[in-house]
Amino acid sequence: MPVVEQPLGTAEQTNAANEAACVASKRQTVEMLDPLVIAEVRVEPVTFSALESNGQSVEASTVPGFVVPEHTVDTGCIIHEKAPAGCLGGVRITGFEIPGIRLPEVTVPERVLPDGTVQPAVTVPAREIEPVKIQGASVDRVCQVELDGGRSAVLRPSVLRPAALRPSVLRPSLLQPSISVDVENEDGEAVPFSAPPRTIGAVSAPAVSVAPASAPPQSLPYEPLAAEPEVDVARGKDNTAYVAPSNVLFDENRA
Repeated sequence: MPVVEQPLGTAEQTNAANEAACVASKRQTVEMLDPLVIAEVRVEPVTFSALESNGQSVEASTVPGFVVPEHTVDTGCIIHEKAPAGCLGGVRITGFEIPGIRLPEVTVPERVLPDGTVQPAVTVPAREIEPVKIQGASVDRVCQVELDGGRSAVLRPSVLRPAALRPSVLRPSLLQPSISVDVENEDGEAVPFSAPPRTIGAVSAPAVSVAPASAPPQSLPYEPLAAEPEVDVARGKDNTAYVAPSNVLFDENRA
């Protein structure tokens, strides 16, 4: 069975935090962002066959494979806070983490030739890419304020969570060179015994990226009230509220 290499980092905890935060309610609406699926990396075991020549032999050997399972990155959501008339709700974009990856060390083992010569093992060290963590971003609620003769204009700025990139990683190929020695056959004669080169191919994991996420700015205009000071007007994103004494609301000459 191949060795299982788990992703590096704390992406599972970040995914759980996003799952808890990205829930619509009476206080917020939620815009889910597309998840990122990172493909499996699988390397099969490599077996080097036994060698036999002129009555002499070298044992077979196997280099184990490995697999980094496919996994999904929860890239979070954009949370829009609901706000009363005259206010623009805050916006929060949650953070996320692209997990790191490890391509394990690989070794072609030593081989002992019939004359006792030991050909040393050859090793390529493990290669790792660290996790990439992107913090969330947010802007707070803003509200109009009363001025002489009206309500102020307000602007809630845009909010941006930057893009993220985990670079590609490569574990290079490996070569144990060929070797030849003289051995005695059954008749006591010196004959050559050759062992061919043994190789392990390069292994790579591609770069993965997540696009930036953003929410545009929003504004409420200045609201003049000079024409009817007894009426208060408050504008929200999708509604407008008017507050006035009953003698104004039901006075046909002033409506």
